[in-house]
Amino acid sequence: MIPAFRRWCGRFQKWVAAGNRNAIAAAIDFPLRVVKTKAKFLARYDQLFNDQVRRAVRDQNLNQIWRNYQGAMFGRGALWFGQRNDRFMVIAINP
Repeated sequence: MIPAFRRWCGRFQKWVAAGNRNAIAAAIDFPLRVVKTKAKFLARYDQLFNDQVRRAVRDQNLNQIWRNYQGAMFGRGALWFGQRNDRFMVIAINP
């Protein structure tokens, strides 16, 4: 895994562990299938980042992230990440 992506994933894990909704929202490439705007994401945060999603992020071994041409995922697809405009961004949430 490229070092910059690994560092970003580590920061993302810390944001999720701390419940840093604003940092997480800033890392989302809106619109998503499940939520279209930052405001709606923040209103639905507890639904979207439920126990299953938070656990997938927390327990993800950064040396074992699965990737394909679309991006990379935490857990078994709980979250997908991709590179957008030279930034790593959440591109899907599957609560």
